[in-house]
Amino acid sequence: MVCQGWIVATRSWDSREALDQESATTAVAPSRVQLMLQFGGNQAVGRLLNDGYPHAGAINSAFGQSVPLRSVVDPQGCAEAGVPAFTEAGVTHFAEPKPDLHVAAHEAAHVMQHSGRTSDAGLGAEGHAGAVADAVAAGRSAGELLGAGGERVPAERHNYTLTNGDAKYQGVNPGGLFAKLADTGEAWSYRPHQLYATPQLINEAAAKLSGQKSGVKLSPDGSDQRTVDAPDKTGRKSLSLMKVEIANGGGGEKQTLPSDCRRAALEVMGLAQNPAASVQFDGPKSLVKPTDPRNTIAETMFVQKRINETPDYATLTAADQRIVIDKAKTDFAELSAEEKEKLKHSPLANAAAAKLGLDESAMPGVGEAYSIHRAGAAPANEFEYHYAAVILAPGQDRVTLENSGGDKGDRSAQWKMEMYGPASKQQSFHEEWARVFGKDAHTVVDRDEALRGSAVDYPKMATSALLALYRDAKDPDEVGAMETELRKRTIQISVTVDALEDYTNDEVFVRLRSGDKKLDTDILLFSKGDTRAFPALSFDKLLPLGDKVTVELFEFDLIGNDLIGTIAWSLPLLDQVDVPKAAGDARYRISLSTPPR
Repeated sequence: MVCQGWIVATRSWDSREALDQESATTAVAPSRVQLMLQFGGNQAVGRLLNDGYPHAGAINSAFGQSVPLRSVVDPQGCAEAGVPAFTEAGVTHFAEPKPDLHVAAHEAAHVMQHSGRTSDAGLGAEGHAGAVADAVAAGRSAGELLGAGGERVPAERHNYTLTNGDAKYQGVNPGGLFAKLADTGEAWSYRPHQLYATPQLINEAAAKLSGQKSGVKLSPDGSDQRTVDAPDKTGRKSLSLMKVEIANGGGGEKQTLPSDCRRAALEVMGLAQNPAASVQFDGPKSLVKPTDPRNTIAETMFVQKRINETPDYATLTAADQRIVIDKAKTDFAELSAEEKEKLKHSPLANAAAAKLGLDESAMPGVGEAYSIHRAGAAPANEFEYHYAAVILAPGQDRVTLENSGGDKGDRSAQWKMEMYGPASKQQSFHEEWARVFGKDAHTVVDRDEALRGSAVDYPKMATSALLALYRDAKDPDEVGAMETELRKRTIQISVTVDALEDYTNDEVFVRLRSGDKKLDTDILLFSKGDTRAFPALSFDKLLPLGDKVTVELFEFDLIGNDLIGTIAWSLPLLDQVDVPKAAGDARYRISLSTPPR
């Protein structure tokens, strides 16, 4: 049984790491005990500290070792957190002097995790603490759960919101039914086929699914309602039972979904064929399922580091730059497995994976799906993947409608609605299913290929990524939606003068051409050695774009402008520095970029 618990951050990791750094910096946050000392004094906190720790004898006996346990009775702190206990900076805070054995053992497991005395045995921090507490409460040894097996548990604060049948936490009740409550209080999963949510949340999701021609229809049942207190302190919420109607489910109480999880997800998403993995890196290229996406991240970091270390890389010809990049890729391929693993799981790689929405950071919207894939071949009679389509998105929590296992042609009434949280709560889809598919499995977001470039996503995309999609787009509606967003974007041009066209100063402007469209910059006065940026230019007057934008550099003259050089800037217009062909003795460098909005 997993009891509700909080783990409170004593260190926060800074992922803004330089490419050549091997570890992140740490910053110490004040613990609640430190704050209590500050405002209550040593004597007040000393009276609260309980070196005996509730049930310490039973816990140490089950652990098979003496664990340094300290606790305080802190009803206010627990009330603020909405939990019966939490552990912070090596001290457990209990809401009452004599907590349940299960609660005390659960928090003692967190103390072990935080101090590095045990990893999570492959169960995740909360799953591990719950399993340890189950053993202790049952009078069994917990020794086999303690040790180096599994993943290291950092000292971060996580909220794992579990409730009883009244949607309220009322202490540990091993014989009771526990369900998940979204942080916003807008959704509460009670049984596999029974979920309550606010009517507004249900109706919004229903409209989205209907627009995708989903095989599932949602609606609120106003005759069955519950009231809950939102864990995020936003007040009480009135929830209605959510009615689920599966078009091909046969009707009645025992509606069915395809037994195969992927086919079930397709039916919920309204698709006839496989959805497309939408984790993107380096423009529209997808970090796809069977391969290791972290390898792509690590290789890109390695190549970028090599570029940064190459003197005057920006001034090299395109051919020479390609030589540097190809050599870096070859060197990366020849790294040892240990060196690659170090790169793949460095703080910077973790930050990149989080930014891409990979693994624990996967956060699909309504009508999209999670999918997790094994790193290698599946054992006999086991699946290589699991899909779960999202039907509600309350805050950072996600409610799925999913099936797992069974033959492709079968349908089953064993589907369930499940709730997953973000990585910060350690109840993400990835953390749940990596226990089944292994620590090297990867989770991505899947959506309909036709919807990958939907207008709602364009404002979030880097300009180069948007231009890459624009270059390959065929559908007129998609092209139009992309151009609407591109009209809000700009091009930045900077010029450096190494040698002048005239004797004293040059009056310079740049012309951009796209098909029969042309756009000129202002005229700026340059002396030798000057570097100046022209005011940013809007894409608006260049649309529609062809495969490339021609960049022409002119020295202004009343009689006739002198063309100093030309650059063919190909879509997706990646940032670059070029030296155009010179007229006479003039030498100019042009820097081109498409800055984000």
